[in-house]
Amino acid sequence: MNLEFAVRFLCVAAAASVATALLARVAPRLGWTDAPEGSEAARKLQRSAVPCVGGAALLLALGCGGTQSWAPQAELWGRWLPEFGWRLATLVGVFAVGAWDDRAGLAPAPKALAQLAALTPLAVGSALEHGAGPALLLLFVGLAALNLLNTFDNADGALASLCALGFALTTSLVSAACLGFLPFNLDAARRGESRAPSAYLGDSGAFVLAGLVLLQPRAAGLLLVPALDLARLSVLRLRQGSRPWRGDRRHLAHRLAARGLTPAAVAVLQCVIAAPACVFGARALERGEPWPALVGCGATLGAFLLALRAAPETADPA
Repeated sequence: MNLEFAVRFLCVAAAASVATALLARVAPRLGWTDAPEGSEAARKLQRSAVPCVGGAALLLALGCGGTQSWAPQAELWGRWLPEFGWRLATLVGVFAVGAWDDRAGLAPAPKALAQLAALTPLAVGSALEHGAGPALLLLFVGLAALNLLNTFDNADGALASLCALGFALTTSLVSAACLGFLPFNLDAARRGESRAPSAYLGDSGAFVLAGLVLLQPRAAGLLLVPALDLARLSVLRLRQGSRPWRGDRRHLAHRLAARGLTPAAVAVLQCVIAAPACVFGARALERGEPWPALVGCGATLGAFLLALRAAPETADPA
């Protein structure tokens, strides 16, 4: 890492921190918050509304880093990504859909349709440049990434720390933005009885990070732990007569918290579990060798299963 890049890294991290602090002050006046009310109140730990400004803060910070922040990579589906304008339109679109969901709380069907609409520029651009098959593949990968990262944003610091790790070997400026945001997502203990952090990523933040994974295929290893967690919960929910997308407090993060771990410790432990898939996956894609990725994914799967055995099942308060 040369001096110029180190300065840019620090500037992006600082920009994310400043943007989060400023937006968190404005968001309550705009109603851009996550409040413990309605049918979702039972599964929320905070006692006051939390600004959902992570997505806007990340985009502003990455804008300070220039187009290098979201330059595409050619591995996996990256070979079919369209030109910059289409990519930027999609990134802004998924942010807008997430912000809309943060404000209005979209039902599953309208939310899925809005996600498809946000991904349409990427698919259209890919279809024009590479054909219909690659466009459909990008739509599938995009929907998967959006929903996997959205469901993993279930505990303070969990998703931002995972993405700080996952992008570290691919696009370090995205890691810088996540690191700049993290202190505001992990400060609930210092905020008294509200039990609420200063800011959430919200759906807008989760969708922005998913859009960046779509542009940076070498970071795809970070999707494995969210996929394992969601697959386990989907089976469990279906067996109990619920629906796979119905939220509860039985995610891996909730089980680890039930062991008495702090949010920061839970975030770190989940990163340790995800690290083999992230690190070996990125290296394998960079070098064009599949075996390191398989070893990394196997190690992450084993660590995930060990964590489940070590942590008790938690009851769903909802």
